[in-house]
Amino acid sequence: MKTGFSSVSANERIQALDILRGFALLGMLIVHFGDRAAPGAGLSGLILRGVELLVSERAYATFALLFGAGFAVQLARARFRGVPFQRIWLRRQAVLAGFGAIAHGVFGYNVLLGYAVWGVPLLFLERFPTRVLLPMALVFAFNYPLYFIVRGAIEWATIGAAASDAAYAAWREGLSAAWDQLSIARDQTSIVAAVPHRIRHMAWFYVQAWNFLPGQLEFFLYGLLAYRHGLLTDPRRHARTILTWMGIGLAAWLTQWIPLPALPAGTPVRIVRGVEMWSRSYWLMFTWVGAALLIIGYKPSWRPLLTPFAITGRAALSNYFAQIITIDLLLSRYAFGLGIFPASSVLPGALIVYAALTLLTAAWFRRYQFGPLEWVWRSLTYGRRQPLRRDVFKHGDHEEHQEHKAQDQYL
Repeated sequence: MKTGFSSVSANERIQALDILRGFALLGMLIVHFGDRAAPGAGLSGLILRGVELLVSERAYATFALLFGAGFAVQLARARFRGVPFQRIWLRRQAVLAGFGAIAHGVFGYNVLLGYAVWGVPLLFLERFPTRVLLPMALVFAFNYPLYFIVRGAIEWATIGAAASDAAYAAWREGLSAAWDQLSIARDQTSIVAAVPHRIRHMAWFYVQAWNFLPGQLEFFLYGLLAYRHGLLTDPRRHARTILTWMGIGLAAWLTQWIPLPALPAGTPVRIVRGVEMWSRSYWLMFTWVGAALLIIGYKPSWRPLLTPFAITGRAALSNYFAQIITIDLLLSRYAFGLGIFPASSVLPGALIVYAALTLLTAAWFRRYQFGPLEWVWRSLTYGRRQPLRRDVFKHGDHEEHQEHKAQDQYL
């Protein structure tokens, strides 16, 4: 297998990745609505169970995979142009960390700061061949359940099962109390009063074990490898590989219904939980991404139908912030104060918000070449104000204009 980066046209590359990113944004919006929906039986329970099984972790995993692909694209472009990349990437990650702190500390959403941290090792790992990176990513896939199993086994051997279960129960109580800070924040009468509760949640969240295990890095490596081998940029040529990964993803997802192996009576709860987590439901992400890639590759007539996803995907950071701010304003007492959504509103609510974001993004791009937060990101990364309006480049600067546009797609 080749280890260099694939060479394809910029337009194909941008369109495919933006469409996928747009799909991921819709999935994340559905999950955000579902996470704040009232549980129930009957149709409500079925809707929320469907979101959990088909969308929840898959949307976040897809977004992370595309982040890794974006790194690979920027690296390949920098090497082609003969410009240093490491310093620029580190600046990008530092600015992303700032966005992540705002997303978590002000609005209570924790994804971006992890991206900023775990995106840094890509600078070191990208030099390794696929025969090293793929097994590494698969090991990372099981690091958290393995952590639970190993820790539980150590506790079982040293302090006994009863003490291990007591320690686990205490941890669960602390976890519940920490997550309650986000609910308390939404009950405040002003966002200023909400922020301290969200910062308390941050202080707890970032000292938990999962932040020291390279779980997100796994998805970044999948994205890097998918771009390296042309799966994202020339899906027709690699249809067999894509179909194989789709099958693996579906089969792995189905393993969650396999009965748990019989564990001895008195096995610590932490070990039981680790075994339960062993079948990670995000594997279906490979099936969804693969299906989308094959549609893009084999059904060019469908591309106009995919345009809304490409539009939102071009401004992924801006639209991510727009959706978490929208959810926060809808639910919080200091804004509309809905508290929770009925489960029946999860899909229509997500689609309505997504359609509104698509229309606003399309209107924005008629005048501007970058999303608003993408423009801030670029300006802070390069230490100078970047051109924003579409008409800033003259006719003779068309090539430079295309380069700036192409780079922005992978922020």
